[in-house]
Amino acid sequence: MEDKGGSQEKRQLAYEYRRANLVLAPKDYFLGPVFAATPQTGAREVTVADRLYLIGGFHPMDGDIHPPALDVRHARAIFSLLSFRDPYEETRLIRFSFNELCRRYAQSNGGRYARAIKKIVRDLMDSYIRVTDLKTNVAHEYRLIERIDIEKRPIRRKDAQLAKSSQLEMWFNGCTLSPEFCGLLSRINELQHLKLDVFNAIRSPLAQAIYLYIPSRAHHHTQDRPFEISVTRLLEQVSCPIPPYKSFRLKLFTQNNKIGRASCRERV
Repeated sequence: MEDKGGSQEKRQLAYEYRRANLVLAPKDYFLGPVFAATPQTGAREVTVADRLYLIGGFHPMDGDIHPPALDVRHARAIFSLLSFRDPYEETRLIRFSFNELCRRYAQSNGGRYARAIKKIVRDLMDSYIRVTDLKTNVAHEYRLIERIDIEKRPIRRKDAQLAKSSQLEMWFNGCTLSPEFCGLLSRINELQHLKLDVFNAIRSPLAQAIYLYIPSRAHHHTQDRPFEISVTRLLEQVSCPIPPYKSFRLKLFTQNNKIGRASCRERV
């Protein structure tokens, strides 16, 4: 009876997590700028406490493969994907449809978004992260997604032009997390909550990167001793190209004010 009661409690907690749009993710992803503000072409290095992260730029089995570092688009995708996961289940398989992922990520499953999200998910399968313990110099390498469960089915709309051809429609049924990443998600004391709806409502990639970066600074400061940082240093930390002039740098944070849209500063 105790096991049954414990299972019911876990199911209730999992339901409350989903209802509140809460996602559990490794705390290190919030204690350092792991995800860049802009698309990258090579590797990035980020130090979080006594761990050095090398993100992208290498493949453990093939020296000729150099996938780019992950950025906030990938953060948005992996957090959206994790929102379908029951945090109290030990399975690595997460079941959801591709349309559901698109709606969770972009509130749309239109063609443009679908094509972009496919590429982002592919990056999550191809890009590796190397974490080196700076005390022991022991490194571990892992990727986030191990495999995707895909089916090909006939086109559903009989009036569609594609239905006259032999082309099939892709059904995205879910994915399997890598064992290493799933292991990180099982360490409850090393996880942190993220309000997914708040994060996905932020449309500026720079604002998203700063939003993820803020906890890393707040972690070491108090209301009486707030965190201070220059604009140049902040842009450098989140790997955003730094404009040469101060006025241009300021414009990155205020440029939407005059047209009635929220600026980067207001979004954060």
